[in-house]
Amino acid sequence: MKAKLYEEDGLLEKIFEILNDLREQCRKQLEGL
Repeated sequence: MKAKLYEEDGLLEKIFEILNDLREQCRKQLEGL
């Protein structure tokens, strides 16, 4: 079952997008302080 998830199209790309968004939010919050 897990193997199927990784074969799904664009799954990793979505994960990286989410990570990038979180990193940007953290950076903005730190700059706001």
